[in-house]
Amino acid sequence: AKSCKMVPVMVMGYFVSRKTYPAAEYAIAVLLTSGVFLFKTYEVNEAPVRDTELLGVCFISAYMVCDSFTSNYQSRVFKQYSVGSITMMVYTNLFSTAFTALGLCLTWELADVSRFVSENPAILPHIFLMAVCSAIGQLFIFHTIKTYGPLVFATIQTVRQLLSIFNSFVQFGHEVVPMELLGIGIVFLALGAQIGLRYRASRRPEVRPAAAAKGGVRAAGDSGDAKDSEREDCADDDSDGSRTDAGGGASEAHQTLLRKGHQTNQQQQLL
Repeated sequence: AKSCKMVPVMVMGYFVSRKTYPAAEYAIAVLLTSGVFLFKTYEVNEAPVRDTELLGVCFISAYMVCDSFTSNYQSRVFKQYSVGSITMMVYTNLFSTAFTALGLCLTWELADVSRFVSENPAILPHIFLMAVCSAIGQLFIFHTIKTYGPLVFATIQTVRQLLSIFNSFVQFGHEVVPMELLGIGIVFLALGAQIGLRYRASRRPEVRPAAAAKGGVRAAGDSGDAKDSEREDCADDDSDGSRTDAGGGASEAHQTLLRKGHQTNQQQQLL
């Protein structure tokens, strides 16, 4: 299940944060998953699993859904709330510890664990060493999800599974059948295509910030000139209106003086 996480992670990314990928990314994910699936299908297992039940398939499917949701939701929390990797790690492990302790108490397995540790105290250094290694590994996991996203993390996990199995073949001298070699070749072909796709994307010309800023300044200047022109037109209109009002006021004053002079002449004639 861990070797087939890429496609579920990409699908879940759309539901969690509406993230979409190019068609080439989907094709690479399917190709890489097919290579790992082919490798695992023809793997010679000393204890093969038989009588696969529907319940087991449901459990594996539920695991893939929950696991793909976890990495995508963590990436969303990183971006939305600017949470640090250490903070995410602390709260995730606190909840995991509480959830595991609750399960141990409900199933009464906590007493068995305590008795086993008390009877075998030599296991304590091993537990401590595994805890330290797990904590260091989680630092890299959360940093990868925060910096590069859940898809890159799923790709790393898939390649790690394949490399660990291939390393066991080399170290212990297991026989490698041709179909397993074909699966390995498909995986590395997909990884090469992904690297080439990312390299081409990084080489594409981008809009320079200086040019964009210059365009913004030019647009702001044009907008300022237009506003200055509008203010000048309004000022001209106001001055014309004030001149018209002043002229009208002078004409009314002249007519008032003429009327007063005419009335004065009439009074003198009556006297």
